Amino acid sequence: IFCLSHKHNIISRGKRGLIVTGEVSEEELDAVGLVCPEPLMKVRNKIRQMENGQVLYIRASDPTTEHDLKNFCHFLNHDLLRIEHSPNLLEFWIRKGVK
Repeated sequence: IFCLSHKHNIISRGKRGLIVTGEVSEEELDAVGLVCPEPLMKVRNKIRQMENGQVLYIRASDPTTEHDLKNFCHFLNHDLLRIEHSPNLLEFWIRKGVK
């Protein structure tokens, strides 16, 4: 079992995917160390492979990723479910929307 402990959240990998305080993510993407536009491009490619309604968990370190993903979700009708900030790490949960 994969487990990360955060401020108030426990993340663990269960049979159905990554579990975050009740949210389940079917896919995850590690973009730590990548800089703009790489995190956005990787998210875009990953989302394209997913089914509508599935959740993608993203870890990133570039602060511009937050702005990029907010706009990405807004314009492409995905749900940005949650953003977590910690030193040197940003975490995002995106639910793929219906086209």
